[in-house]
Amino acid sequence: MQTKISLGCGRKEREGFVGLDNVDFGWNKIWNAETDCLPFNDDSVDFIEIHNFLEHIDRKHWIRLFND
Repeated sequence: MQTKISLGCGRKEREGFVGLDNVDFGWNKIWNAETDCLPFNDDSVDFIEIHNFLEHIDRKHWIRLFND
């Protein structure tokens, strides 16, 4: 089974995806991109989608986020 995540997932639930957002939309995990590491083990995620997300994150956090 593949692990697929949606960063900054928003309200719309995506079948087969784990949603990560800083707001509880009822289907996602609460996650703060500026302070939290991704809640997955290394090499355990097969696909990441990001839509309208990076512009909401202070640029100084981008390197840590991408490295994670």
